[in-house]
Amino acid sequence: MVRTFLTNKYIWGWGVAFAVFWEVMGAYVFSSQVPDQKLPAIYYGGAWAGELVLNSLSAVSISTTFMLTYQTGALPHLFRFSKMSSAHYTAGVYAGTLAVGSSAQAITLGLLSLTFSDKFDLPVYPVDPSALVGVVVLTAVFMTSLSFVLQVLVARASRKLSNLTSFVPLILTYGFSFSYLYLKLGELTYLSPFTALEALLVRSYVGTQVPLNFALILDNYSSTGRLDVVTPLSPTLAVLSALGWTAVLTLVGTLGARNLYYKPLEEGRIA
Repeated sequence: MVRTFLTNKYIWGWGVAFAVFWEVMGAYVFSSQVPDQKLPAIYYGGAWAGELVLNSLSAVSISTTFMLTYQTGALPHLFRFSKMSSAHYTAGVYAGTLAVGSSAQAITLGLLSLTFSDKFDLPVYPVDPSALVGVVVLTAVFMTSLSFVLQVLVARASRKLSNLTSFVPLILTYGFSFSYLYLKLGELTYLSPFTALEALLVRSYVGTQVPLNFALILDNYSSTGRLDVVTPLSPTLAVLSALGWTAVLTLVGTLGARNLYYKPLEEGRIA
């Protein structure tokens, strides 16, 4: 399964190449108003890292879980007449996505560090790489759980929904990730796993406290020239939020996969 994922051109196209394109744009096109100073540069790089990791892993998880819709003929028999269970199958999908997703993020974040460091002529590298790795893993598992549930719903309902549901993780990721950067959400940041994970990614990249309302730090810097963190993010609450959502989605997806039945491929082409 891992080998299949690693040779998937959609994963490398939308999960890596597309992210690399935007990090080049972020470094050399959209950074004209960011001063060549260490603190603004690292916060700017961290914001882009959080955004790109979320979107990249969203694209990766969509590609890896989409195969479920083509396996509805074999899976019910395997679950019933072999030692494979829906939990084993789910774990295999998660492990494969985690392997290829981690590889994709190693490339994406490595190139982000190089491009942003070159632009600002400063070391814009992850300050807490061990924490960043942990948050990337958590993000990959959450994105996989969300995409897996959506594919189970498609397999149990109608293949006509497959194209629509494939865009749901991307739409949610774009909407919620930008909301953390530009809206003053307050405690609502912990309610959404997308904003919670984005905040954790930024925090692990910059290696210090980040505000619960990231938009406030932008406003403060515009008016005072200082990056003061007024109300810091609680990493414990953010991690618990992401873990809670992941656990619920994983349970729903595993139970749903257990009751799959055959859906003909032609169903998706019927007008």
